Amino acid sequence: MSLSLVRDNGRPGIVATAAKKKKHPLEHFLAGGTAGLVESSCCHPLDTIKTRMQLRKQIASAKAIGPLTTATRIIKREVRRENTTR
Repeated sequence: MSLSLVRDNGRPGIVATAAKKKKHPLEHFLAGGTAGLVESSCCHPLDTIKTRMQLRKQIASAKAIGPLTTATRIIKREVRRENTTR
């Protein structure tokens, strides 16, 4: 542990900081993989919804619908497709 002299809002103070320990490369690898998994799990469905909404705008007779309705329709369509292929 080390002590550092810092100024916060013009007032001097002393802050205790822990010494930084070097992390194992495997820890960085797992953290990066987990971040990628979470990002992909969140962004891919949102990108699919966005794309379907954009394609719907190109159809002249189609009425604009929101993202929740689009997501609901995608889920219903996929469940129906899964049930018919079994």
